[in-house]
Amino acid sequence: MVDCPNFVEEILVEILLRLPIKSIVRFKAVHSSWLSFLSSTEFTLEHLRRNKANATYKYGVVGVENITPRSSSLSFRNLVTVTKDDIAVMKIKQVKHIARVYGSCNGLLLVQKIDELVVWNPSTAEYKSVRTFNFVTFYNLVNHNNPIFGIGYDDLNDNYKIIFGVISHSSKSEVEVYSMKTGSWEKKVYNFPYIVSESSCTTLANGTPHWIGRRADRYEKVVLFFDTIKEEFKELVLPQYYGEFDQRISVLDGDLCLATSDGSFVKVWVMKEYDMVKSWCKLDINYPLHPDGIRPYRFFFMPVGFANDDNQVVIEFNKKAIAIYGRIRNNRIGYRDVVHLQIGVAAYIETLVSPNYNSHSQHKFL
Repeated sequence: MVDCPNFVEEILVEILLRLPIKSIVRFKAVHSSWLSFLSSTEFTLEHLRRNKANATYKYGVVGVENITPRSSSLSFRNLVTVTKDDIAVMKIKQVKHIARVYGSCNGLLLVQKIDELVVWNPSTAEYKSVRTFNFVTFYNLVNHNNPIFGIGYDDLNDNYKIIFGVISHSSKSEVEVYSMKTGSWEKKVYNFPYIVSESSCTTLANGTPHWIGRRADRYEKVVLFFDTIKEEFKELVLPQYYGEFDQRISVLDGDLCLATSDGSFVKVWVMKEYDMVKSWCKLDINYPLHPDGIRPYRFFFMPVGFANDDNQVVIEFNKKAIAIYGRIRNNRIGYRDVVHLQIGVAAYIETLVSPNYNSHSQHKFL
């Protein structure tokens, strides 16, 4: 990377790995060799490994801002404060709103904006369009069918994958899988005897996307996941006595979280060891069902993270708002609503993973 002794370069690499994302992005402009090194697969993976080990999630709302007749910007606004450092990137031509955020994996958000599926890293301001649609066709497809969207990571082949399909639970379903490494879609046909509750996915720290739904032939709730290596849909077993009224899933400190309600209170479960039914653990999390000052949404108050040494819980309100509450006194500390052209909430970790993943250069560590 630079003309200096090996031990000096090792120290320099260690310093760079500890820097905030914005500093690393700025340093790419120092020299072409720095750009090559800081964009390399090896540096990106090592930075990702460290960030996941010390996962500090960002929470907030995604929306459209700076609207003009010709363009606008997609932004991510932090939960607690609105500052000059808020992210406002990704120009959108002649668009007044976007539909929703469909998932998050290793710092990448899967976003649908009108007639297009986009993978966006709000930390680095990079994005890539992976699929375009006829708007009317897409609108009818999403609103009158049972679609699923997902984003996940195949760690065996170091490849990010996007899942998109329209589910026909009475027959075979055609699902398309996009490889970010090859930049291509592949159509696959699955037997899919399920009805999913939500189109968007919940992707865990292991890179596996999940959906909650039920069997089409009987009312039995299941958690589905997509094996990104074998490219197969599989099931996870829910905990016993998990509740019968309504259920949602989220990521809580990288683990699968299941929140259930009987209409009067919420129980929260976490799968501590993945795909081990005995590892479901019921948590003691106390937060209000009808918080003061927040517009009443039909459903659902979902824990998505902890803050301040686990003394605070971050709560999502039916993908319409997000707030921080103290776990002991149950007092609201921070709050951000989804208003006007803000279309969803998101939780992600800051990474250097590029949506243009197949363009990473190779650079060996010392």
